[in-house]
Amino acid sequence: MKAMILAAGFGTRLLPATKTLPKPCFPILNKPMIVYIIERLRAVGVSEIVVNLHHLPEIIKATLKEWCVDGVTIHFSYEENILGTAGGIKKVQDILDGDTFILYNGDIFSEVDLTSAVRFHKENASKATMIVKEGDHPAFIGLNDDFRITRFPYGALKSSDDYTKRTYFTGIHIFEPTVFDYIPEVKFSGINSDVYPKMLSDGHLAYGYVTDTYFIDIGTPADYLRLNSYLLKGKEYVTGLDTKISDGSMIKNAVIGHRCTIERGAKIIDSVILNDVVIKESAVIKNSVILNGCVVPAGGIVENTILTR
Repeated sequence: MKAMILAAGFGTRLLPATKTLPKPCFPILNKPMIVYIIERLRAVGVSEIVVNLHHLPEIIKATLKEWCVDGVTIHFSYEENILGTAGGIKKVQDILDGDTFILYNGDIFSEVDLTSAVRFHKENASKATMIVKEGDHPAFIGLNDDFRITRFPYGALKSSDDYTKRTYFTGIHIFEPTVFDYIPEVKFSGINSDVYPKMLSDGHLAYGYVTDTYFIDIGTPADYLRLNSYLLKGKEYVTGLDTKISDGSMIKNAVIGHRCTIERGAKIIDSVILNDVVIKESAVIKNSVILNGCVVPAGGIVENTILTR
């Protein structure tokens, strides 16, 4: 089975951090988000993955070279102009065509059972399956008792009341190659806004696989910090390689990257520190993200902030 990871976006809600670090490369417990995704895809039998690129493409390439995941072939698809979620997969139809494939947003962390989701997709002869969670949402997706999509926030089914479950999308699709028939030749187009409405109007079966597992989109600083806190699972903190923490410092609910120096009296609370950072004596970091190479001066206070060089 094959997959595509959408990694071309600008990550504007995480500015200014995403000026120098693309969102899929943000570390989660010191491992890049995109590596977590590749490992999850490999675990369900995906052996070939396409990653689309536009913003800071060389950083994504270098990250995946450094974190090589055995058993998976990676293809890169550079988009001179961003093509959207549908246009991006159309551009690599020659790689993905011919079998079921997974489309995965590059900024989400999900614990969904992908093996079960793919089985559900195939058992229902679905042409397109969204992984969803039950709950209300302004752009909710309505499912009937068979989990078939009968109300959709775009297109002809937008006003439908023929549903029994209200759900929302979690950023993962499972597709059959039929989807390519509904995407124009390489130009900007969206899966949700353009493709699903056409497929549903033509009578193709599309389903929602409902999961109650943990899911989060790291699109905002608060959500990025929340995910790292969730994965700490009660630990006070974790550190990367060659990081030095002086006696007398206080660290609580924090992730600290590689080759960092935390001096005496420093306090780090509810924060993520990336690599090669120096936190000087008695500095206070709270509810913040400190990017690579920053130096926080002695006695400095950083709170509710993304700090870049």
